[in-house]
Amino acid sequence: MLERYLDALESKLSHYVMSEVERQEILTKYQTMIHSMQAEGKAETEIIEHLPTPKLISEELSVQFDKKKRLPFTDRLLSVSPFLMLLIYLYLGFQHTMWHPGWVLILALPGLAVSFEIFNDPDKNIVQAIIPLILLISFFVLGLGYSHWLTAWSLLLVVPFIVLFDSRRLKTNFLMTLSILTPFLTLFVILNLLVVLNSHPSIWTLALLNPLVWFTTMHNPLKKLLLIVTLLLITMVYLYIGFNFSEWSRGLFLFLILIPLLRDNPHMATVRSHMIVLTIVVLGSFTLFIYFAFAGYINASWLFFLLIPLTLQVLKQTSIREKLFASFPYFILSAFFILGIIYDAWHPGWIMLIIIPILYILRGKSSFES
Repeated sequence: MLERYLDALESKLSHYVMSEVERQEILTKYQTMIHSMQAEGKAETEIIEHLPTPKLISEELSVQFDKKKRLPFTDRLLSVSPFLMLLIYLYLGFQHTMWHPGWVLILALPGLAVSFEIFNDPDKNIVQAIIPLILLISFFVLGLGYSHWLTAWSLLLVVPFIVLFDSRRLKTNFLMTLSILTPFLTLFVILNLLVVLNSHPSIWTLALLNPLVWFTTMHNPLKKLLLIVTLLLITMVYLYIGFNFSEWSRGLFLFLILIPLLRDNPHMATVRSHMIVLTIVVLGSFTLFIYFAFAGYINASWLFFLLIPLTLQVLKQTSIREKLFASFPYFILSAFFILGIIYDAWHPGWIMLIIIPILYILRGKSSFES
């Protein structure tokens, strides 16, 4: 293993303009480091972990030494390639009237440059260098040749996948990597489904995979479970309302339930019983909503979701008096909506809302936070 390390280092040094003495000095330096760690009784794998990689050493040397020039043949070929492509393009245009798609030959120029760069610099990642070019050519073929522009440009979303899956760049765990890649994946799927399903309003819910995956990366297991369950329940209820009542727009208000749950609350994070109570309230509010929605009270049944922020506010208070103050705005808000929805008394029912700021002003608080 150590011999392969030194061979790899020697191979990297061969790419720089340096004297034999300088090359041997660098090799001797790292050989001495290896011998010192061997004398300390360290294993080969441990030694390799402590040593900088040959690639890192090569990058540091690039400041001090110049890289060897490209092979003369590739230099000359790369220099004349624009003229060769221009001649081929003019021939296709004048002789065969193929000005389009003959101009796509221009894309061969960066392809040649990438190929020669890889040939002369083994440090380059072949996959990262060549696949974006292939995707770009596919983009023009699908767009210009078949008029599938939406599908064509969504192919370009593959490029971030190539970059993030490069093992030399990937430093995160699987869930974190998945949370980074999910936006590109969902965007790709949504764009293609928009064509197939003619922009159905339910398609955007695939984007909810992003927060769902993000929730799995949280450290607090109870909060993680609560958020995942809540998001899944909200999504199911939203789809139910959308497909059965065509209330796709107003149904979006359901997702506001997540806002109080996302807020950082150190006290809530340390009290297990509070998280259990909150989980029960979340499940209970969804159960009550579904029951009354099926019973024909869809317009008023969503009020049960106010139990979630109400529970959050009550749990973080210590005294009974503070709990009452925290819950008071939710009672007023519920009463206002009940008067409006059931009795159509939006006016003068809105006057009830003025009671909330008046109460807090008299109490001496500048906000609803206790």
